[in-house]
Amino acid sequence: MRAAKVTQSRSSVALAELSRQSVEAKIAALRGELKKVAVNHAANVRDREEWVAFEQRREQRLDDQQARQRRREEATVKIQALVRGGLFRRLVLPDLLARHREEELVVSRQLLSKTLVHMRQAIHDVAVIEEERAVAAIRIESWWRGVLARRVVGIVRIRNCFQNVGGALDCAATCIERRQRGIAARSLCRRLRREREEKLLQAKQQQGTNSRLAAVKLQTALRTFLVFRATRARRAKQVQALLGPGDGERMRAAS
Repeated sequence: MRAAKVTQSRSSVALAELSRQSVEAKIAALRGELKKVAVNHAANVRDREEWVAFEQRREQRLDDQQARQRRREEATVKIQALVRGGLFRRLVLPDLLARHREEELVVSRQLLSKTLVHMRQAIHDVAVIEEERAVAAIRIESWWRGVLARRVVGIVRIRNCFQNVGGALDCAATCIERRQRGIAARSLCRRLRREREEKLLQAKQQQGTNSRLAAVKLQTALRTFLVFRATRARRAKQVQALLGPGDGERMRAAS
């Protein structure tokens, strides 16, 4: 019994030792995992901080770019405004001022003429009557119609002069054309006559050449015939001289 109890106590102690060792091993493994988790957490915290810093820098760069773009646009707008203002003052404003001055000058002249009329009427005590105004208007109209009529008459005279000059020019052009056609026709006739004479001369020369060629051919044929006949007679004489008179007669009879 005592031995069994001792054995049981030893086994229980061994089991306790084994459980303690397993627990310590598990605790050590958990500590290692906790260390790894802590390291990963620290790395993740650094990554998040770096990412946040990168995002802040990127946003800062974007803000700087937008600010530079805004400043550039504002400078461009100012430059365009200055250029447009300079061009307007240099190109458009002088014309507008000149036109405005002309309009003011016309208005001031009209006012001055009205003022002078009123002043003359006031000085000379002139009263404008409707009948006199109508007569004056008729006289002015008649004078203006006379001016227009004289201008029309002058234009008609100028037109008649132009027509006369045009007719004279047409006659001159007709005479020049007639003379030119005559000169061209005479030169053509002379050229045709010269060509015909040249052709006749060439025909005569060709005819003379042909007659000379025919005479030369006839002379050649006659000379050839005479040479052949003389040669034949000389040969006959030579044969007769070689054969004798009797043999010559027999050869002539045989031939």
